[in-house]
Amino acid sequence: MQTPEKDKYIFDTSVLIAFSNLQKLNLLCQLYSKILIPETVKNEFDEELPGCCEIIKVDYSSVESLKTQRNIGSGEASVIIYSLSLGDKITCFIDEQKARKIAKERHLKVSGTIGILMRMEEKNLISSAYEETLVLKEKGFHISDKILEDLFA
Repeated sequence: MQTPEKDKYIFDTSVLIAFSNLQKLNLLCQLYSKILIPETVKNEFDEELPGCCEIIKVDYSSVESLKTQRNIGSGEASVIIYSLSLGDKITCFIDEQKARKIAKERHLKVSGTIGILMRMEEKNLISSAYEETLVLKEKGFHISDKILEDLFA
């Protein structure tokens, strides 16, 4: 019997920046054994990546086309384009709302920084997703009051 292929995870820049700001980049590898990072995201992030990250190449012309057509960033476009080839075997971690909407329109699984923080709390890697989200908000990340209310409840 063949074992099913493991799910894959691909991150956009904003998620990496959030965890860098929280000084919790290293915890990502405790949740995900391998994180895919498009070259454009690696270049945008411009910091050392955790050891579980694998840099991937994404078709430049497809990225530029989506970026131009839908007015999103290169990182988000790279995440979406690469994910389309894997379908339901990949989760896209994107925070920007417009790019999340585009990914969902294409039936991709989408999560983001808050989803990771909630999972870290479930796994006892952090004490409170709510408290970490407040720190991000203080550092200038846009987080809606509704999200904060949901996390606090």
